[in-house]
Amino acid sequence: MDHDAFLSLLTPRGQRALAEAVELMGADPVVAATRMRRTHDADLTSAALTQATLRQRAVAKFGDDAASMYFTLTASSRPPAARSPSTAPPASVQGSASSTCAAASAAT
Repeated sequence: MDHDAFLSLLTPRGQRALAEAVELMGADPVVAATRMRRTHDADLTSAALTQATLRQRAVAKFGDDAASMYFTLTASSRPPAARSPSTAPPASVQGSASSTCAAASAAT
């Protein structure tokens, strides 16, 4: 969510969109977005639905206070991608890729 979308959630219109998004939690995401798009622009709809989802997830950690908090989705909040040793590329390939990228970069 960009800064402007976040700021839009703080307006009366944004607060109404956020309340609507909370009511739609549990509905099919496409249905929820379509319903909200009838009265809100795409950016506000996305921001409100994202914030409602993040608040719902945060209840486990923050309890009822999560409903009045604002959250962002960052790389650190997502689970790391798992890679088993059998699917990792061999060290020789990893080194080749680095060398290739360095060579391509130097050539430009």
